[in-house]
Amino acid sequence: MGEPLKPKEAKAQIRRLLSEGRIVYSIPHARERLQERNISNLDCENVLRGGKVEMAHREATMKCFECEKGKMTTSNDAYRYYECGLPNVILIGVSVHRCKYCGAEYVSIPDMEGLHRALAMAVVNKDGRLTPHEVRFLRKSLGWSGADFARKFHVTPSAVSRWESTRLASPMSKANELRLRDMVAHGMKIDDYEKHMEEISLEDLEALSLSLVHSIDGWSKAA
Repeated sequence: MGEPLKPKEAKAQIRRLLSEGRIVYSIPHARERLQERNISNLDCENVLRGGKVEMAHREATMKCFECEKGKMTTSNDAYRYYECGLPNVILIGVSVHRCKYCGAEYVSIPDMEGLHRALAMAVVNKDGRLTPHEVRFLRKSLGWSGADFARKFHVTPSAVSRWESTRLASPMSKANELRLRDMVAHGMKIDDYEKHMEEISLEDLEALSLSLVHSIDGWSKAA
């Protein structure tokens, strides 16, 4: 066994796997466990990217992780990506692996980091106010806990809970929403957003619907 990686080397290795490899997790087992614990894939990514990381070239001979007996057959399907924490995101042409021996299914998502960045920017630039799911997604994309969010925005944790609650929804102020979008965009220009915010009513809370496809250039909106 070689020497342990130094922290900087380990971080570089993780980032390389996320950009060049694929995150593989079971369906519906992983989804159920995530939902039970109110965890999204962004949470997993923030703690050294939970799930199982496989290099892309291994997929052709991948064995089932459940029974360790059957070989996986692979098809390119459209996949509704509930695990990101947003309800209406569809990934086009991702690899879904199925074991004929035990029936287990896994979805394989390339460039998870790039995908979450593309999703964040789509949410940042969406028309209309942010929904509770979108506020939570952007907060987690920054790697913040609810307490971090409250502290940085000078509000109480209960205010953050209301911003992110689908049952007791209390929208962020327009000023705070604009600030959150700007933070996620890391200084990138949000075209005409300040003017846009002035024209949006507090009731305009329609969730973003988005289909994305992965290519050699990364993740982008599907045509």
